[in-house]
Amino acid sequence: MTILIAGGDSFTYGNELADCTTKPSMNTWSSLLADKLGMSYDCTAWGGDGNGAIARKTMTACSKHLAQGNNIAVAVM
Repeated sequence: MTILIAGGDSFTYGNELADCTTKPSMNTWSSLLADKLGMSYDCTAWGGDGNGAIARKTMTACSKHLAQGNNIAVAVM
């Protein structure tokens, strides 16, 4: 299985979108891309995150999914 890991800030998380309540929006560019490519989706973004936090969260997710034997693709926005 391939998982698209999306790192970023509020735009990647989808804070401004109507379906964003307690979890990331499924209407963001990265979520729609994962769906179109038939990939699972793991959004590590959070509104207000800076570059350091984005990098750490993305790398942590990569390590986790690789350890589980998953293929990964990464989009950082």
